[in-house]
Amino acid sequence: MSEALNDQNSEFHNQATRALSSLTSFRITEVYFDWKFVTFSTRLFELRLSTIMLTGSSEVTAFMDALSSASELRELMLIKVLAFADQGPILPRGRPVILPHLNSLYLEDLYCNFVTLILTSITSTSYRLTLFPSSLVARNLLRHLETSKASTKDLFQVLAGIHVHELKISDDIIDFWTTRDGLRGLLGSMPTLKVLTIQYLDLSNGLLQGLCPPRSSQCIPFPKLHTIEFHGCYISNNAGGLGLKTVVNSHPLEKMVLGLTCDPSMHVISQTTAKSQKRRELIRWLQLKVPFFQFIDDDQSGTTTAEWNLWEL
Repeated sequence: MSEALNDQNSEFHNQATRALSSLTSFRITEVYFDWKFVTFSTRLFELRLSTIMLTGSSEVTAFMDALSSASELRELMLIKVLAFADQGPILPRGRPVILPHLNSLYLEDLYCNFVTLILTSITSTSYRLTLFPSSLVARNLLRHLETSKASTKDLFQVLAGIHVHELKISDDIIDFWTTRDGLRGLLGSMPTLKVLTIQYLDLSNGLLQGLCPPRSSQCIPFPKLHTIEFHGCYISNNAGGLGLKTVVNSHPLEKMVLGLTCDPSMHVISQTTAKSQKRRELIRWLQLKVPFFQFIDDDQSGTTTAEWNLWEL
């Protein structure tokens, strides 16, 4: 299909070109386009591209030019886009991408050099940026799908210059960003961040401490979170409750979702009455402190029903 799509002499190519000039929503996954032939409709409001490849400097430039044609775009989602230059880690920057009506930009599972290209090319600053980085963001993609280490310092400088509304991190993130200092550094680069979602991670002391601004200096930029959501997370230490309280007291939270599952490293779980009572008290405390609090039992193993019944109020 991709060959026919990009063959200027094929009827399918002509039909696709006409369709692109009239669409209001366009979503593709694993489809190759010759972007130099693409001009989007001024009626296009939504663009979602997932698992596509931009092979070489000319394709990267053609893609950015095509993106510029979507002047009325409201929502842009880029997921697992593999882009590399002819040489070196720096992707070519063409003319600025002017999207004056862009409301939402979503970036997921991208290499650092492509994240940098997108964030420094789009001139509008009024959109809500949701960033869902994986371990790929610590690398730059090179020719022949090789990679090189990226500078997190340079990435943080780019992030500090824009408004990041929501950050999502999962168990695919680099390990350092789940430590106290690593997570503080990441959050410190996003002082305007309002929403944080954490998935499938151990709510360790270090991670919870990383959610709180350092006490040593009040001059260090750090976000004031309005929403924190934990999904499929687990607490493997007894101090988790205290850590969550510290997090709540450190931010002007309006909403918290606490979705817990079993520690995957534990096969036999035993709870004393005292520990169960502490957990009940923690949930009650969170309900009183956070205007909207939701507890979700995320366990799907089917073998620990008795354990998680202890959480019911």
